[in-house]
Amino acid sequence: MYAKRIQSGQDVIRRFQANQRGYFRRHRICLILAALAALADMGSTIHFMQADGPEAEGHPAVRLVSTALGPIVGPVVDI
Repeated sequence: MYAKRIQSGQDVIRRFQANQRGYFRRHRICLILAALAALADMGSTIHFMQADGPEAEGHPAVRLVSTALGPIVGPVVDI
């Protein structure tokens, strides 16, 4: 069975609404684990930013935002 071709923006919206039903309930464990991983990453980035400063960060976007907003707010905004 092949999926119908998308013809317009309304098709995308209808498909999204149809796929949304039951999605969070069905995948709640994976979504919770992904959120916990993101929080752990944010926490470790804040820890190392406070120890070494934003200039030690390897990712240019994280380094830029952390330099502008500080070693605590920068990683929080970058999530």
